[in-house]
Amino acid sequence: MLEVATMHPYDDDLMDEFLSSERRSPAQRFDESNADTLEEEAFLDDAFDDMEADEADEWDAMEADYGIVGTDDRVRVSPQARNPSTRLFPFSPIRYVQRRSAGGFSAWGTGNLVAPRVVLTAGHVLRDAGDRPLRITPGAAFDSPRPALRSTGQPPSQTVNRSAFRTRGDYRPCTATDYGIIVLPRAFTRPTRFMPLQARAAARSAIRVTVAGFPGDKQSAHPGTMWRHSEGVETVATTDGLLRHRVDTMPGSSGSPIWLLGAGDTRIQIGVHIGGQGCDTAGTRNIGVRVTDAVIAQIAQWCRLAGVRAPVMWRSRP
Repeated sequence: MLEVATMHPYDDDLMDEFLSSERRSPAQRFDESNADTLEEEAFLDDAFDDMEADEADEWDAMEADYGIVGTDDRVRVSPQARNPSTRLFPFSPIRYVQRRSAGGFSAWGTGNLVAPRVVLTAGHVLRDAGDRPLRITPGAAFDSPRPALRSTGQPPSQTVNRSAFRTRGDYRPCTATDYGIIVLPRAFTRPTRFMPLQARAAARSAIRVTVAGFPGDKQSAHPGTMWRHSEGVETVATTDGLLRHRVDTMPGSSGSPIWLLGAGDTRIQIGVHIGGQGCDTAGTRNIGVRVTDAVIAQIAQWCRLAGVRAPVMWRSRP
């Protein structure tokens, strides 16, 4: 059986204790003044010759992810010297998630490294993997002619089985329970920057958000490549715990971080992409799980029970 942890009621004392020990200011943890330089990401000498991309041919479990809203406005994120680049924050922590198949590993989903041993993703990316191992690769660009640029990570990738998965005991796809984490067997020593998670309580419209991940429709022609798009989100606070956005996604985008640019140019993750228009009851927007105080408490509990450092997480703000 898939290992799961049950959601517990939100505990103010537990959250206060956790946040007081884990919170860092944006200036301390997310100073991006040198983010456009390569000196801080000195990994060009890392060989990664053994990674080959597989055809993306297993999408039966992810049909609901289809969600091009209007025209397709997605843009490739390449391993170039300046942002947007898979080699630089905020794109370097985003993980290409592959599932083992008969031919090796094939495209499956996306995750975001939010702490050295914690990958936040969609719950169905973990549940639908079944007994098959998943391979996690940071900032992948498998079509790069230079092996050292095919991953931003050290180690370049990690393979995990279902014992590393944490999902909600009351999980249901296309709902606010459709999220989970992967507890990695060892820490990635780079990248070292992570997006904080923030719960935003008040309804806000016309917020511009970004989604970046590894959509499967791009993987045959451009194997192991990241794509991004920025658009508006209709409402941040909803009664069903979901974000509805107009960012273009496709199967494989599930688990991608949904983030905004906050004060001090801090990238803040406010959601996890989980599905396309087939998931939305209105059938008009793509959707994600909204980061809430309850989601933060659940992630904190999973990390505590696993004995790993939790992400930086901030409580709801008006």
